[in-house]
Order: sequence, then structure tokens, then C-alpha cells
Amino acid sequence: MQNQVRQDPGHGLALVLIVLALVCHGARAAERDAVLYLYNWNNYIAEATIERFERGCACR
Repeated sequence: MQNQVRQDPGHGLALVLIVLALVCHGARAAERDAVLYLYNWNNYIAEATIERFERGCACR
């Protein structure tokens, strides 16, 4: 007995559209500025600490 697999052309099209959507979404995200939002428990971080972190990580 031979096992035959039928392919539905709609499945291939759906896969292509999903991959395209993911690629486009990633491209838009890469265009945005790299901003790190840092939240901490006691709401205080010294300005010098923030400046050192920004220099070391190339972010703002």
C-alpha cells in the first residue's frame, strides 16, 4: 500500500502570507529607536548610573 499525500494550494499560500507578515513586522520594529524603559522597585536610580549604562549599552 502506497501512502499518497495531497497538498492543498491554500496551505502553501497561507504559510507564505504568515511568513511575509512576520518579516514585515520585524522590519518595522527594527526601524524604531532603541529605547529601554527601566522600572525599578524603589523608583530611584542615580543619574550617573543611568549615564554609565547608556554609554556601555549604546542606548538611551
